Amino acid sequence: MLGAGVFIGYGAYKRQQRNAAAQAELNERENRAPHVRTEKVKAVTDPREIHLPATAQPFETTTIYARQSGYIAKRLVDIGSRVKAGDLLAVISAPEVDDQLTQARAQLLQMQASLEQTEANRTLANVTNNRFTAARAARMGN
Repeated sequence: MLGAGVFIGYGAYKRQQRNAAAQAELNERENRAPHVRTEKVKAVTDPREIHLPATAQPFETTTIYARQSGYIAKRLVDIGSRVKAGDLLAVISAPEVDDQLTQARAQLLQMQASLEQTEANRTLANVTNNRFTAARAARMGN
């Protein structure tokens, strides 16, 4: 039993020494003047760049909806570019719309040809009517 008491007493003594050493180290660190690295000021000819991670977000954003479906043939501005109202952003290639336009132009030409044909038929009908009117007047007058 005496051995156990000596063992416990020795353990308590060592623990108290460690606590006292830790407390002394803590007091020394609290009272110690901080180590500050200093450097003399000197003029620098080349500027220093500092690259910091960041995210830039615009004050205003808008969603752009296409008036026409198709493929972008030419992009005139890049993402994030400053634009004003009315600026052309991209040129859209729309083969389907181009085909519709070509078809509409062909129909226009066809209708113009039909109009010319109808005017020619009207002119022929007037000439024929005038001929028959003159011939009838000549028969009636005889």
